[in-house]
Amino acid sequence: MLSQRIGVLNRIKSFLPLQQRVLYYNAMIRPVLSYACFVWHTCGKDSLQRIPRLRKGAAKTILEADRITPSAQLFNKLGWLPFYNEAKVAKCLIIYKRMQNTAVPQ
Repeated sequence: MLSQRIGVLNRIKSFLPLQQRVLYYNAMIRPVLSYACFVWHTCGKDSLQRIPRLRKGAAKTILEADRITPSAQLFNKLGWLPFYNEAKVAKCLIIYKRMQNTAVPQ
């Protein structure tokens, strides 16, 4: 599902300005990553390495960057945290909301 959404982004990138590509990412791709952050960290190392590669592919598509552009450079331009840090933030936010009784019980 994640790679399909990135594929759609790749097909429509020439029709959208940069801000709209970022908006597509934030609306269609990022929620898939953050929704299952608890699950991602229980996966095996091989499976988990696939997620940052997909995320880098989305960043390259958004910025129309070369294949060899380093991830750190792409993420800095977009203002993104590395995936592992973003997953930690998402977990902490869920725990905080749960402690404040503002999270919806699962």
